[in-house]
Amino acid sequence: MKNSKPIIGLSFFPVGLFQKDERRARCMRNIGKALFILLMFNSFLGAVQAQKPTRSTDRSKPAASPKLNGVYVGNDKGLYYVTQKGNSVYWFAEHSEKKYSHVFFGSIEEQKLEGKWYAVPKYGTGKNGSLNVKISDNGKLLEITNRPAGFGATSLKKTDRNRKDTRIRLPKQTEGSFTANTIDDLDGTWKCSDGATYYVRQVGDVVVWFGESPFAGGQPDYANVFVGKRKQNKVEGYLVDVPKGKSANAFDWAVTVDDANKMSEIGGRRLTFTRTSAKENATAPRPKSNTQTRPGGSKPPVTTRPGSSKPPADSKKAKKEKALLTVTLPNCKDHKCASMIVIVYYESSQTVATTGKPVLSGKDGQVSFSLPEGNYIINADFEGKSGDDLHPYQSKRVSLRAGIKHRVSL
Repeated sequence: MKNSKPIIGLSFFPVGLFQKDERRARCMRNIGKALFILLMFNSFLGAVQAQKPTRSTDRSKPAASPKLNGVYVGNDKGLYYVTQKGNSVYWFAEHSEKKYSHVFFGSIEEQKLEGKWYAVPKYGTGKNGSLNVKISDNGKLLEITNRPAGFGATSLKKTDRNRKDTRIRLPKQTEGSFTANTIDDLDGTWKCSDGATYYVRQVGDVVVWFGESPFAGGQPDYANVFVGKRKQNKVEGYLVDVPKGKSANAFDWAVTVDDANKMSEIGGRRLTFTRTSAKENATAPRPKSNTQTRPGGSKPPVTTRPGSSKPPADSKKAKKEKALLTVTLPNCKDHKCASMIVIVYYESSQTVATTGKPVLSGKDGQVSFSLPEGNYIINADFEGKSGDDLHPYQSKRVSLRAGIKHRVSL
């Protein structure tokens, strides 16, 4: 077999052809795998894109979230002091001529505002209800859509109260319009130990109020709205300042109901609140004098002592010694001193005890008063058309003692 010849069929077959076909087949398999992976990836992307929302062809910018902070004027000329915290909105509204005042709290969803309003006893009677508001012009216009009975305005327009062409005179404190005078119902006007006045309303376990300090420079130092709930003799909630005043604070707050006519702050400054009586809040006219008259309407003669034409000494009130109070307005010359007036209020009722115009002494203004012994609140303000201008003087409380000279610098 050493000289055996190779098989003819195999010796002439092109062996390289097998190698080339194998490489071509391997390449085709790799291409197929790549195409398969690419097709699967495209299918995955298509599924993801199908789950995404279709882009709008409208290229306009999305509407900005409305900002409602500021003073609004109703189409009935009522004033609305609005504060927004996140999506929550609080306001106090008042109209001194149409005699209404209420607290509102609610929340914004898109361009709608929904919430509750409760009348408080600064003016008017105790009403309450739900409110639906449409927000327009990026918060510059508010339209009441459900128009509840007894509410007042149907639209509110934002204004700049400090502009000369839209200057607004803010209503001051009142003695209140209604009260309950029971420990189970907190309705009424409450005087705070710092001199502020609070108009409180309770409906079920919901307690709301509006509080304002004495005016200084055409507006209160602070004005706030409270919204909370009462559980037995404890009231807890949220207090937020509104732009009727100068401050802009917001915090959780709580008070205890000590008795029918007293509340106390828990912690903080430990303020106390005293409810004025139903008699002080009464809107009925004062009773007529019970002095009797004789038939025909003539008054009875005054009894005098023998030999004297004057009434008996015990018929006159004994004159009490008074306290002397001197009020100083520092640098009054730089703050339109000629247009200013100093007002002294009785602390208990916040009615005006007396007023006086300061007289310049160098750069300062001074005015003196002779007053009975007692507790007072002293305030400086502008009179006349300049009453909404601002000045640096803050209201102060003072206790006067008869026969003693007192000096107070605002």
